[in-house]
Order: sequence, then structure tokens, then C-alpha cells
Amino acid sequence: MQPMPTPPPAALPFAAVSPTPGAEYEGFIGWVLSLMTDIGELGVGLALLIETVFPPVPSEAVLPGAGFLAYDGRMNFWLAVLSATAGALVGAWILYFAGALLGRDRTRWLVDKLPLFDIEDFEKAERFFARWGGIAVLVGRCVPLVRSLVSIPAGIERMGFLRFSAYTCIGSGVWNGIWIGLGFAFGPAIAPVLSRWSGLLSNAVLVAVAALCVWFVVARLRRNVLRRRGGGGAAPNGRAAGGSPVGSPRG
Repeated sequence: MQPMPTPPPAALPFAAVSPTPGAEYEGFIGWVLSLMTDIGELGVGLALLIETVFPPVPSEAVLPGAGFLAYDGRMNFWLAVLSATAGALVGAWILYFAGALLGRDRTRWLVDKLPLFDIEDFEKAERFFARWGGIAVLVGRCVPLVRSLVSIPAGIERMGFLRFSAYTCIGSGVWNGIWIGLGFAFGPAIAPVLSRWSGLLSNAVLVAVAALCVWFVVARLRRNVLRRRGGGGAAPNGRAAGGSPVGSPRG
């Protein structure tokens, strides 16, 4: 019996033709997709952990990419959602225990001294939690900046840890599922665009990201400097900027 002939390269599966996932895409986008594929679902969780502790890193820029990779067969959709939710939960725990250990006054003082953090964001999260309590943790996971900082007043007020964890898991799971689902749903439209224009889009993304980073840093530093020159800053005794004390949370 004669041996079976080796199929030509065109007949081999995609993985054998392109050993490096994402190599068919150019520039920054190809590098990000390759990196996410190499790290896998665990990388999605690490990205969400970083985003939760450092709010300027947007999850909206990471999760659709995971959804696209799930559509392309390079990542498991449900594992990506689970990993992203676990990463957000661990990040929320870090901020929860930070608030519980430091207390309101020291936390406000620390936020006020950090150059890229704004005391107004902390006050917004504090008022949000004071008004809605546990519901703020649940719904706040879908509100930019608040979804991270709301964990701090939850820790300050010593919200029940199991209830805090449950609300965080539910809210984060819904948020992550929506964004990963969007990347998955629009995969058929995204794939041909990336195949043809990934190099041009990579340059546009890099310019946009650089511009946003510069704008964020300059705007935050300028606003904080102007506020401190005007005598603003963290008010003592756990009072908000307007002088009224933060009320007890409901729920």
C-alpha cells in the first residue's frame, strides 16, 4: 500500500499555517490580539483586576477584544467572562479592605494627595453608596470610575463582606458579559476589516490612546493644582466638599 500523500499547505488547518495567533493582523492591534491569545482567559482577568484598582485603564478597551477572540475560536467565551469577573472581584476586594483599614479620613487624605486621582470622584462614589447602599455596588459596576471607587466606601462602612462579594460578582458578570458579547456578536463584521486595515487602524488607535492619556494626565494635574491653590482639599471629619456629612447607607 502506498503512503498517503501530504496535503498541500492550503489544505492544512489555520493553526498549522499561522503558528502565531494574531500574526495575520498588523501593528498594535495584531500585537494585542497575539498577547491576549498567548496569555488566554487568565490575561483577561488580570486586565480587569488592573482596571478595577487603576480606573484610568478602561475595561471597555479589553473586553471586546476577548469577545472577538472567542468568535475567532481562540478563546472560550464563558471562561473569558468568568475570568474577567474574578479579576474584577479581586480588585474590588483590594479596595474594600483598603477602605476598611484606612477609614474615611485617611482614605480621603490619600486620594487627595495622589496626583492622578480626584477627590471629587471619591466623593461621588461615597454619596452614591450613602444613598443606595448595597445596590450601589451592584449597579455601580456599570458606571465608569464609580464601579471601582464604590468599593472603598463599602469597606469604610463595613458592608457585609459576603453581600459585597455577591453584588460585585453579579454586577461585574453582567457588565463583562455585555462587552465580551459585543465583541463576539460583531466578530463577523470586525474580522474582514482587521484583515485589510489592521495596520492603519493600529496607528489610529495608538494616536487616540496617546492623546487620551495626555489629556487625562494634564486635566487631572491642572484641576488638582488649581483646587489646592484655591484652598480646596479633603474636608475633615468625613464631611463632603459641601460640608454635609455623608449619611448612613441604605440596603
